[in-house]
Amino acid sequence: MVGRMDKIGKRTFMFGIYKIDLYAILAILATIANLLAGTIICVTILFFNPLDPITTARLISLGAGFDAIDGKLARRSNTPNRFGSKLDTAADQITFATAPALIIWHLLIDTSEIFGIICGLIYFFTASFRLSRYVMAPTYGYFEGMPSPAGG
Repeated sequence: MVGRMDKIGKRTFMFGIYKIDLYAILAILATIANLLAGTIICVTILFFNPLDPITTARLISLGAGFDAIDGKLARRSNTPNRFGSKLDTAADQITFATAPALIIWHLLIDTSEIFGIICGLIYFFTASFRLSRYVMAPTYGYFEGMPSPAGG
């Protein structure tokens, strides 16, 4: 691994024949941190004692922060990276659609199990539809609708 500055001042690393931009690596690491925050929430709700509401809110906020950071870093790297964009969509799906749906289900299960499942599924499908709509028809320069992190 050799690090050097290229002609426009960006730090790049060579892995064999591959040249990788430092900002692209940091963007993928921020996406993985976003994915990890959502996964921790989902695993604790499904398999362990669920986290308290403050901790889950902090983890979703942390995921939203990493989501904002990875977008800025990816734009700064200015390299086309299909893996990074697909990983970002999967991380958003887990952190901002699956985890809040499981939280809704867990909070409403004491009232009525069916009601909790229905409310959780409604949130999950609407958030998933929003994410898939954004991926299928991207807009440039402006944003339509509510972003998924705000919904989470």
